[in-house]
Amino acid sequence: MGGTPTATQSDPMTFTAALERIDREITNLKTSIEGSAKQSNAQVAKITDRLDRADKTQSDTAAKVARTSESLDRIDHRLSGAAEQTGAIPSASLAPGPARPPGAYGATILDGWVLRDLFNGGALIQSPRNGVLEVIPGDNVPGLGRIDAIRRQDGRWVVVTSRGLIVSR
Repeated sequence: MGGTPTATQSDPMTFTAALERIDREITNLKTSIEGSAKQSNAQVAKITDRLDRADKTQSDTAAKVARTSESLDRIDHRLSGAAEQTGAIPSASLAPGPARPPGAYGATILDGWVLRDLFNGGALIQSPRNGVLEVIPGDNVPGLGRIDAIRRQDGRWVVVTSRGLIVSR
């Protein structure tokens, strides 16, 4: 039992080689961990950037909604003020009516669409489903087509589209 030790137990070269192998493996593990950390940091930076952009988009959208709400309030105020001053029909009864017959004003009057206001080359139109929209010539409006022009025709303002005319009621 007190025999001769084997070569692997007593050989210093084998022991040194094993330590070197372990040292290389530890170095490889450190390198791998550092690479993973860099990748994780890059992914966190991308996520942070996306969240910042989403916050900005949300803020921009909220600002647009606020401006639209203010525009609608001004329009309501103007319409109610005009009704009081001139004895005109109150704005509550300015709901979309039936379409005029084809050929009136030189084109088809679009049913349900109403011209609500004009501003600096643009117009506020009310759609049957989507509420009030700001449009300018060249805009494409889903369900309506291209806005070709905003002009005075037959004594009244109209929005000319690829599908027909939008007039005030």
